[in-house]
Amino acid sequence: MAVQPHWRYCVQCWSLFFNGWRDNKGACSGAPVGRQGHLAAGYDFVLPFNVPETANSQSNWRNCWKCQVMFFSGHTATQGVCPAGGAHEGHGENPVSFNFTLAHNVPPGTDDQADWRNCWKCQVMFFDGYPKKGVCPAGGTHEGHGDDPRTWTFVLPHPLSPSLKLQKGIDVLSVTGLGFTQESDAVYGYSFVDGQTGQTVSNPSPVHVHTDANGAFVSMFATAQFAQSFFVEARDLVSGHGTVANLVGF
Repeated sequence: MAVQPHWRYCVQCWSLFFNGWRDNKGACSGAPVGRQGHLAAGYDFVLPFNVPETANSQSNWRNCWKCQVMFFSGHTATQGVCPAGGAHEGHGENPVSFNFTLAHNVPPGTDDQADWRNCWKCQVMFFDGYPKKGVCPAGGTHEGHGDDPRTWTFVLPHPLSPSLKLQKGIDVLSVTGLGFTQESDAVYGYSFVDGQTGQTVSNPSPVHVHTDANGAFVSMFATAQFAQSFFVEARDLVSGHGTVANLVGF
């Protein structure tokens, strides 16, 4: 199945937008004065595209190249309201506007988030899990109606496979984390054996790190001169996923 990562929740307008461009965060209806683009938070959603519909999935979801949100393009009468002006536009020949097929009305798994809806006013996918409903470019807040088939409760996948790479330096250990939630927070703890005393040394408190746009981080901590047999355990604070790594025999 073909999938695309880098779909994120915007904390300003509460819509789902594509965060895969470093210098283009689209146009946001909830952005404060002086800021135009979306602001990402939470999970990194990985969404299927160009696959057939089922009884519990809906296609015709596309990326608007003007504002970068996910919008429903299945209505011939309207393509919604775009915060960049006019209606949303998604081009089939553009790889960021694949025809996405999204699951709805299914029980969410450990790596899924429910409560995503279609706003009937602007046609974007927005998060309906909070009492407030974000900022709609058509005016007011987003609105989704349970009796409208266009506003099913969608369930979006956010699978993660975090990993660690360890590299020993002179009295330091470098920790590289990969596959964590983008632009978010993680923690790690470590221990090692002091080669002179034979005692195990552990960090007194977790080390907090912030991941970059690719879900990676690099951190270092000081070690004893004759340190050996390192063990590092890290946890993604958004998803709760964890991973471990060992370095021995150097």
